[in-house]
Amino acid sequence: TLYEAIKKIAVEPESSSRLDPPTLRLAQLLQHDFEQSGIHLDARARAQAVALNSRVLTLAYAFNEGCRRGRPKTGIRDGGAAVSNQDQIDLLKQIVTTRRHLARLCRFGSFAERALQGSMAGCPGRAREFLELAARQLKPEVEEEARKLREIRGKDLDAWEMAASVKPEVTRRGGGGPISLGNSIRGLSRLFMHLYGIGLNVERAGNGELWSGDVVKVGVVHERKGDLGTIYCDLKRREAKWAHDCHFTLRGGRW
Repeated sequence: TLYEAIKKIAVEPESSSRLDPPTLRLAQLLQHDFEQSGIHLDARARAQAVALNSRVLTLAYAFNEGCRRGRPKTGIRDGGAAVSNQDQIDLLKQIVTTRRHLARLCRFGSFAERALQGSMAGCPGRAREFLELAARQLKPEVEEEARKLREIRGKDLDAWEMAASVKPEVTRRGGGGPISLGNSIRGLSRLFMHLYGIGLNVERAGNGELWSGDVVKVGVVHERKGDLGTIYCDLKRREAKWAHDCHFTLRGGRW
């Protein structure tokens, strides 16, 4: 099978030693993608993995919709009917349980390990270290913003209320506005240029190139090797669009 061929290339020294680093890395990522889906399991276990993954997506969609529709505890709503906190808690418990079953079925120690293997973080421990470091460095600024929010609202806020309570004048720093898609892309571009010599540039799409008017075309450029490819960011909500986060490779390539 294709999975067995890729695994042989990625794992066996006789095969992997003949590959350059980018090709070997690609083979390892493909192997991980296959194993995330349970391709290495027997037929019965693979069917269970497909069913569990489908259930995770369905539960996550329901949870996200509940968050979007409203927060009855304070009357803050984004539109639609409110859902009870207990409904959301029950959904969250089901998501965690189903994710754990899926990860263990696919022979991972945890869902976090399944999700992070092959990523930049690499493992749950490294991701935790990053989050704890970021929390320590951002703590003074977050505490100051929380103080301003308490003054605006006249009471202490629960952690989940923060995003719904933020005012533009609170989030504005040094003359800049709230984080927009354009600002996010520019920030990522600066980070990637510093780390990898790769920049992100928002580009004008050709006639008929995009499937929706709110899709953003982003060119990926290496400082020495030139154009690497294109990312189409389809991030805004619209009718009949699947709300769960996902990505699709339209055409693969190497530089």
